[in-house]
Amino acid sequence: MNRRRSSPLFLWPKKFYRPKELLEILPMNEKHLLQNAMLCGALYRISNKKLINLETLLEFVNKVGNLAGEIGGKYCQVKDAAAYLGLNEDQTMQIASDAGALFKVRQLLLVDKEVLRKYVEQFKFKVNVLDIEEVEENERIERRLKHYV
Repeated sequence: MNRRRSSPLFLWPKKFYRPKELLEILPMNEKHLLQNAMLCGALYRISNKKLINLETLLEFVNKVGNLAGEIGGKYCQVKDAAAYLGLNEDQTMQIASDAGALFKVRQLLLVDKEVLRKYVEQFKFKVNVLDIEEVEENERIERRLKHYV
């Protein structure tokens, strides 16, 4: 007599899903799904299988949105902001913090590019062209005086 295998019947909803299952539910591509899951700590790897905690992921996406999709556009990493400003990373983190543009998502530091740009624009130094000509003229006069002294 052959016994049929019965599939287990779960009485509570699933908590963990494979990425392929979530792609059918959530409106994002696989790359952004995995990046968001990593950012919020919802990605688990168990014997070469990836599982995503749906509760944690949805809580994160509802709170901050599709952050992985916006990293290339609205946000950048500190090293990229440092290259943009021409400063080292410590100085850039200080400026971004003062501007209110520095965010930490788990271990990843992100900078809101637009907020940082507006903050830095406030300190733009305006130079009057006549002042530059005057400074250059004064330097020429000092050089001539050095020859006579």
